[in-house]
Amino acid sequence: MHATSGLIGAGDADIVVSPRGEPPSTTDYVRRLRTDLPREFPSTTFAFLPADMVTQILNFGLPAPIDIQIDGADIERNREIANQILGEIRQVSGIVDARIEQAFDYPTFKITVDRTKAAQSGHTNGRSPTTCSIP
Repeated sequence: MHATSGLIGAGDADIVVSPRGEPPSTTDYVRRLRTDLPREFPSTTFAFLPADMVTQILNFGLPAPIDIQIDGADIERNREIANQILGEIRQVSGIVDARIEQAFDYPTFKITVDRTKAAQSGHTNGRSPTTCSIP
């Protein structure tokens, strides 16, 4: 049975690897992938989640045993704080795959709406701005 790991958006994916022939140990294989994948795909973030059911249950369904959440009205400031904390966590011996789970660079559309024409056709968002960004 395979369950997803809490994908955040359309750019996230789980990859199941099934080596052919005599595979190396899982630890060696993950170590090699941790080195090779970022080199091959430098703008992509990779993480190796626990495969065993016990660890997944102990993590309460979260993709990592340490989960720090930052909540505030100023998204840019939240991002700065998240990056600062991430930098500090990466200095801790034994931590691997530290990352910010939420992407901040999703493409957006900027739409300018003629509210009069939109209202005539029955469309309304109930707000007054004529421009909005849609993630």
